[in-house]
Amino acid sequence: TKILELAVNEDEKAFIIAHEMSHLRQGFFLPDLSGVILSAEQLKRFQDIYQKWEHDADLEASAILAQAGFSPK
Repeated sequence: TKILELAVNEDEKAFIIAHEMSHLRQGFFLPDLSGVILSAEQLKRFQDIYQKWEHDADLEASAILAQAGFSPK
């Protein structure tokens, strides 16, 4: 939504959409943590998992776009 407005070209827009679609395909959904208090260890674990999800979504999005002929940069 707002992030699409920051994309400067069609390749970037396509990457954003492919990245978000990758989250859906891989079943990556953030839990609702409203009102939840996490220990430092739990927060670190959550951050590690989140970073892996983002990395995996980037990789899948890059592969999808390369196959579709978009610029990988």
